[in-house]
Amino acid sequence: MGKDNLMGLFETQDYISSGRHEWNIPTGAKDKVAKMVQKYNAKATKKNYGDSLLEFDETSSTLSGIFVPKGGNKSFWGSLNDGANNGDLCEDIQNILRLCTKTCPQCGKEIPALTVVCECGKQQFVKGQAEDVTDSITPVSEPQENLYWEEVTNGVIKCPKCGCEMSSKSESCPMCGTKVVMQVQVEAPSQSELPQEDIAQPTQPIHENTESTKSKPLFAQEEIGVRYRRFESRMPIELPQGITYYNDILTYLRKFIEAQKNKPKNEVSYFLALDLDKLNLADDETLDDDDPRLGINSFDIRNVFFSKYNDWQPLFEDKVNNGEPQIFVMIKDWQADLQKVAELATKFCISFAMEKGFDRSDKEYERIILSFDDDVEATANFLCYMATNMLNVPKDIPVTIDISAYHIKAKAQKEYKKANTFGAMDYARGVKSIIKNKITK
Repeated sequence: MGKDNLMGLFETQDYISSGRHEWNIPTGAKDKVAKMVQKYNAKATKKNYGDSLLEFDETSSTLSGIFVPKGGNKSFWGSLNDGANNGDLCEDIQNILRLCTKTCPQCGKEIPALTVVCECGKQQFVKGQAEDVTDSITPVSEPQENLYWEEVTNGVIKCPKCGCEMSSKSESCPMCGTKVVMQVQVEAPSQSELPQEDIAQPTQPIHENTESTKSKPLFAQEEIGVRYRRFESRMPIELPQGITYYNDILTYLRKFIEAQKNKPKNEVSYFLALDLDKLNLADDETLDDDDPRLGINSFDIRNVFFSKYNDWQPLFEDKVNNGEPQIFVMIKDWQADLQKVAELATKFCISFAMEKGFDRSDKEYERIILSFDDDVEATANFLCYMATNMLNVPKDIPVTIDISAYHIKAKAQKEYKKANTFGAMDYARGVKSIIKNKITK
């Protein structure tokens, strides 16, 4: 069984945090595991992780435990410290589990403890589900712990378990697999008992009043992280009349898809910008920062976006890993009103991820990433629609487009992590700030 079939650090953290587990210790590894567990428990106790200790049973040659990660610290540096401690301890557990085995619940075969998929085809751990999936399924009529789904806005419901938002037509949460169960108001009259004017008539979202697509912000004021809103299918997107650059965008989106097919392991970027050379500006003439023509530069288009709030993994990880070409459009908070962008995406049933957090300079930011799968027409229509109706970009501007696929996704992930990881100077500034605050208090 190859190394590719073993859990990485972040998968291991999800696995050992999902519930209490038990592993078997081979006879030849007993002494080494015992020493490693003793060392880990001492470190965990010192770091105040008393509820994450491992239990080594020498008689039965088993190891058991659960890891309870620290979190919820509202202080930026506090949350950073929690993340560092979580990662440090999980790496120790990962090294211990590399010497252990477990029994596959499907075929009964003894396999390495960190196996992803057994030879029988059984996936050993799915994030958001219990280890044995068959034991975790709850009848639709009897939701676990009486967790009912709530409707966030027209046609959008929210999972009570993981917070993912998706179309009300979904049968289960695409993130954690929880079945959709809406609470029935028994005392409410049936439609047959209502006057005809009180019965809501079906409408086409593309023509509906914008008030109906407004929703509460996905994040509370002090929350950080990633929230998804998913839809099973998109509504048709109106293309404004008279867009002269539409064919250029559509043609290069097709080339963008073709580039991904030719280099499926590469990060592919689609650069769309105002063509300054074709504006025929005078030598001493420059554009103001608020010139509406520059609004076309607001779209960052790629086939993968990583997030430190998703353990440095891709957003829409399931789509990125399925091997099919993808189109993701990212917009930052200084480029547009992201709440309005989210409402527009909801209107057209476009799946999106909203990320809110702090950059390496401790500045708060937000960004939204829209998912179009490989639908070039929907992407082109949306870009033109938003540019015209939200960013007030003139319909006849000249654009320049380029496509780049110069490095693989793994390298792009490393570069993203390097650019967003705190270095020695960042830590020094943070420590200096903490000491200064203690002195002034």
